Amino acid sequence: FMYLAGTSVLLVEDNRINQRVATEILKFVNVNIVTASNGAEGIEVLKERYKAAEKSQDRDKEPFFDLILMDIQMPEMDGYQATEIIKNDRKNIKLEGSNSWKEFGNIYG
Repeated sequence: FMYLAGTSVLLVEDNRINQRVATEILKFVNVNIVTASNGAEGIEVLKERYKAAEKSQDRDKEPFFDLILMDIQMPEMDGYQATEIIKNDRKNIKLEGSNSWKEFGNIYG
């Protein structure tokens, strides 16, 4: 995970234990991490970031995430649905998805 040092990551994960473990690992390697508990929350986090960026006078501040780590199986809105919505809105965003933290597979890249 050292290659992620200094990046900004959105973690979308419904399991609190997995969320905490991933957060601790990513913080250890100096990642700025924001968490959401399901796909709908993840989309709301992104919308809030984009709205804040549009209102901001500081145009040099990058509101986006370098990477979104997305769980696949979640209640309310799963990772597939959330990814489809995000990719339709933002074509250049990098998403990694998994139904387990053991290995990540690129959903859309």
